Amino acid sequence: MTTIVRTMRFEDIADMVEVFDQVASTNPGYISFSELQEGVALDAHTLSPHRRELWQEEFSDLFVTYPEGQFVAEDVERGVVVGFQVVEKVERRYSRYGILQDFCLLPAYRGGGVGRQLFQAALDQLARDGITRIFFESGYENHSFHEWAARWGFKPISVYFMADRPGKE
Repeated sequence: MTTIVRTMRFEDIADMVEVFDQVASTNPGYISFSELQEGVALDAHTLSPHRRELWQEEFSDLFVTYPEGQFVAEDVERGVVVGFQVVEKVERRYSRYGILQDFCLLPAYRGGGVGRQLFQAALDQLARDGITRIFFESGYENHSFHEWAARWGFKPISVYFMADRPGKE
């Protein structure tokens, strides 16, 4: 398998949605607070039937707002996207930071350095843009990704809590 990492093109979005659906549908630890807030998930264990449409919108928006910060891994022999890293760049009055929004790679392509290349491409682009503080959020049970990100220097800074029907103690 010859795989390259390159900047995303708009026509990659359908393949990205397919990859995301394959990975997220088989990994219950993926769901985090943003999936619940955005309607991608119905609860902590169930993806929404509208998730593909929502991912399409998200990837389109990120492509429009920060095209140079979106990356895909492509299996050159098959001509299909097999992974991606999408990034948001935030520039406020007193702070500038990046958000690694979604990172996904098909299991068959893991362990050979493709994920590292995707992640590094995003970090390099943010660095070129003068962004040094970078955030990501991840599902509470996504331990393998948490361990992997820790090797890059990421550490937890907060914990989100949620209740569907809060009541008395």
